[in-house]
Amino acid sequence: MNQANVTLTQADTSSVPPGEISRVLETLWRDSVGEDAEASVIQVRTLNLLVIIPQALAHAGLFRAIDAIAVQHPGRIITMVVAPDAQPPRAQVAIACRFGDDGKHLCGEQVTITCGDGGAPLPSIAASLQLAGVPTFLWWVGDPPFASEIFHSFVDTVDRVLVDSRTWHEPLVELISLAGAVAQHSYIAFTDLQWTALTPWRRQTAQCFDVPAAQPYLARLSEVHITYGAGEAGHVAALLLIGWLASCLGWHYRADAGPARTFNASVGTVTVHLSAATGDRVIQRITLHGEGATFTLVDQPDTGCLRTEITLPDTADINRITRFTTQPLEQSMSAELNMIDRDPMFEAALSVAAELTGHKRSPQLEA
Repeated sequence: MNQANVTLTQADTSSVPPGEISRVLETLWRDSVGEDAEASVIQVRTLNLLVIIPQALAHAGLFRAIDAIAVQHPGRIITMVVAPDAQPPRAQVAIACRFGDDGKHLCGEQVTITCGDGGAPLPSIAASLQLAGVPTFLWWVGDPPFASEIFHSFVDTVDRVLVDSRTWHEPLVELISLAGAVAQHSYIAFTDLQWTALTPWRRQTAQCFDVPAAQPYLARLSEVHITYGAGEAGHVAALLLIGWLASCLGWHYRADAGPARTFNASVGTVTVHLSAATGDRVIQRITLHGEGATFTLVDQPDTGCLRTEITLPDTADINRITRFTTQPLEQSMSAELNMIDRDPMFEAALSVAAELTGHKRSPQLEA
């Protein structure tokens, strides 16, 4: 979307108690539309998006992303900032609009609530504000309290839960908790925004085997090397990529194989090597080996490109450069808000990734 075509109308409602939010929204719409039957402002209701943000993570860049999401997906966005003190919930209310092709303003609503007491009042407030008849998404920024009552209260009212392992304090620990939450709430669609950010890596890896001469080697892979950065968040990304490969290719993890990560495959075993590196690029390099064939993908952040090198026996080497830029947060979110169903590929990859951290595969995750 061209940001020049985006407008955000903010009401001067800096201290609205929860019980007044609906009334203030009605007033905003009435003032925006007026009595003109041909008014240029059209109220659009496509979804509910509930955003939970610990106050320590509530920075300007995140709110800019939420503003962008509001105009891309008009509906009702309820952003809840959880403060560490005991302050009562107070709200700000806005109408967010974009220009449609016919010159009309397509508008949704933004409600931002700040609340103390660990956010305890928020589930009931959010439930009272949700629009009926549209899908409801929950985006939990930071560490989701997977075992807490407040988390379950929110999850029980939504269709899809979005988390981001890149914002977790202990990503490897929380990865196991996420796998448990997916198993416990098998009727809810979960995803990790880091999984969404890995889409270009998964796409380019798969495209290595679009080359006819390379296709037979997909079933003959024996070694995988992944170099990652960004600390434990990068480690989780690497595990999700391994989980994706294993679940797609039918590899089965050998938990008794010693320190190496080894999988049983249809034609033998596959050994996985993960290497940590410096830098903030989550995935830096992927190399696949099998029967004399090598497939290498290297991130080149200085050029914004991904270099792919394919070496096959008795075949000329194949080299290609692909444009490779990191998606802004609002684009990743926008992609996920276009989906409502469960993502079986993500759930399968998560199951294997959690297993690699020492968590046994749950039968519910295989369903």
